[in-house]
Amino acid sequence: MTRRKRFRVEPASEQDIREIHTLVFENPEKHIRRLEIDKVEQLVDEGLFWVIRDVRQRRIVGVCYVKVPYTEAGKPPDPAEYGGAFVDRGYRRRGFGEVLAKVAIAHYFWDNDPDSPEPLPLVAHVHTNNPKPRTILSNLGFEFDKNVVVPDEASGFEHMPKDEDGMVRGDEFKFKPDERSSLYRTVARLLNDLEIQAEDGSISEIEFIVGPGLSSEALLELAEQLESNG
Repeated sequence: MTRRKRFRVEPASEQDIREIHTLVFENPEKHIRRLEIDKVEQLVDEGLFWVIRDVRQRRIVGVCYVKVPYTEAGKPPDPAEYGGAFVDRGYRRRGFGEVLAKVAIAHYFWDNDPDSPEPLPLVAHVHTNNPKPRTILSNLGFEFDKNVVVPDEASGFEHMPKDEDGMVRGDEFKFKPDERSSLYRTVARLLNDLEIQAEDGSISEIEFIVGPGLSSEALLELAEQLESNG
């Protein structure tokens, strides 16, 4: 009998910084923003990076982050941002990227704004010529909001494809607040099932390491509260 492959989803730790940087951001794919290792370290230190590990191989095979906005008195807050999404080529088409994203986003709302009618905006950015993430973003509860142009002074975009005017252009997607209840229910089911099925039918066991108090029961309660207020 073939052993099921085992994985673990959890916040990244200090020991993961160099591995994350080497895997994803040192020489990124053409539609992923390059990050210096000190930026990766900052995001990890703030508890914003999430990883999925192959437990038996003892390696990180996917990452993402949800960057919490800084607030300043008297000014409207910037939106939070889901980004840095990457799954190693040998582990794609198994649902890992979507599972990792759902847990990270649910955890973000749990920590920051679980049940208000109008939570702080959460956005994601995709290069205009990159079709791959759009289906996943839709599945996560995002919808297209607007086109954006990357400012010339922004770093980490130098390797990305440019348009005929020499500009890097992208599309901004915004998370729909009324999708939170569905998100909570999905993550609650994941925390109960502890497994996912790939496109080829294979089953992977997944352990989830999440914050204090975040449980399947708590997420279902939040979902019911949002739906009753809706």
